[in-house]
Amino acid sequence: MNSSSISRFKTLDLIQSTPYFKCSFIKKDNSLRKMTCSFKENKNNSNSLLVVWDIENDGYRHINLDTLQDITIKDTFYKVV
Repeated sequence: MNSSSISRFKTLDLIQSTPYFKCSFIKKDNSLRKMTCSFKENKNNSNSLLVVWDIENDGYRHINLDTLQDITIKDTFYKVV
């Protein structure tokens, strides 16, 4: 698996261009969540709150870009910095 770093700003562009991705992020309760999902929409104009479809649990979820830790697309792991 390839590995790389990516900025939070470029993360949005990358996940919008792929059908699905894996990610880990910190939830509001400070627990770590790992999820396989597909991008649906931006929730607000600041580009920080994303709406995604959780593929494993069949439901919409929100991801705060400010707490996103990493994403995996195909065989590439991206550490979000």
